[in-house]
Amino acid sequence: MDTNFSSVGDSDDATSNLNATVIYTSLYTILLFGIVFNLIASIFLYKYLKRRPDENHIILLFSLIVVDLVSLCIFAIRTPLYYLAVFLINPNVWCNFVGFTNFTFPLSSGAIWTLMSFERCVALSMPFRYANYFQPKKTKRYVVATLALVVFLNSIPFVGIGSYDALLDEPIICRYSYSPSDPAIYMVHLGAYLFCGWSEVFIGAVCNIVVVYQIYKMSKVNLVGVNQTQENRSQVKNMESEMNIARTAVIIFVGFTCCWVPVLIVLMFKRLGIPLPDVFGFAAGQLLLANHLVDPISFVLARPGFYKFILSKFCIFINRSPSESITLTGTSGLQGSTTC
Repeated sequence: MDTNFSSVGDSDDATSNLNATVIYTSLYTILLFGIVFNLIASIFLYKYLKRRPDENHIILLFSLIVVDLVSLCIFAIRTPLYYLAVFLINPNVWCNFVGFTNFTFPLSSGAIWTLMSFERCVALSMPFRYANYFQPKKTKRYVVATLALVVFLNSIPFVGIGSYDALLDEPIICRYSYSPSDPAIYMVHLGAYLFCGWSEVFIGAVCNIVVVYQIYKMSKVNLVGVNQTQENRSQVKNMESEMNIARTAVIIFVGFTCCWVPVLIVLMFKRLGIPLPDVFGFAAGQLLLANHLVDPISFVLARPGFYKFILSKFCIFINRSPSESITLTGTSGLQGSTTC
């Protein structure tokens, strides 16, 4: 969630003002759309869970969206807290809060996403043993345990194993990464954080490779089942639903990886003392914040009805005759026709 992996150099005032304008414009654009989209998605998923409380994948997706929403809301209120810290002349309070949220929320989002990828992997590769691992109560416990582990990991700097403290008092400049000159004990926190971060990427990649392979197999079975008897249509429909759920996880995986890996690289380079261009650090920070916006967008993009809706609007726009037809293949992987 940190967007300040690099500081602006001693350039002229015009360049500094331009950089500040670009930074804050992109920041608040991501915040605005992120809060709105996550709020809409969380309301939709909450209502769905009220009707179908036994859907494990919806429980995980709802948890992911709520974590994203809370992280963006906390990021939005950090500026008022900054001025409060200045007023109280106690910058360490603010820096501890900033550092804790910077490290905790991205890792929490990634941990829940990894759990969701594993759930889809088990559901598709071991359907007969799925109920042994995932049930609504168990799934909720997994989420709570995962978040508790992440909070514990990022609380250890408060007892001296790492640091979020201020480096300067006026203006308040907080620690955003660890440097080679830091005490060795600080590396315990960074090492554990990087290990968890790269583990999320690796586990998610393996799970999604399995998911993609299972989707491929199911799509072949689905094509055969379309023309079969009525008794088999229910099974085909269930397969289609599983494929749609799996595609949601795959899309979120792609977005998460693109947003998360650059930050891990920046943290490693900073620790090793390898200089990076300011623009790379800035882009990595913005991607990390944008990750909380990617999740609700991925959820929408994975809906089959979304593409039919867009195509229907396109048909109205181009004003085609009712007799003309367009065949649509969306991310659901199912072919359907929409008449314009």
